[in-house]
Amino acid sequence: MAPGSRPGCSTIAHSTCSGGLDAFSFDADYRFTKHFDAYLGAMYSGVHDGAASGYLTTNNINPTLAWRLQVLISRPDTVRYNSDGD
Repeated sequence: MAPGSRPGCSTIAHSTCSGGLDAFSFDADYRFTKHFDAYLGAMYSGVHDGAASGYLTTNNINPTLAWRLQVLISRPDTVRYNSDGD
């Protein structure tokens, strides 16, 4: 039962009706070499009943696919001196 002005309502008719949001996701990552990896993932979300009031679409799927190249730029070591000046 929804609190507010429309108790017992469980439709998309009003935002005060009871409803819910369902969401789940997954991801995977694979390292090909020490400096190169790829990953993919997806997320699904959906709203229903009162929570869906005002939404243009009630289901959404968001896929992601990417790769990464990690590059370490080396630089000369910094010179360090002892505190006594040696």
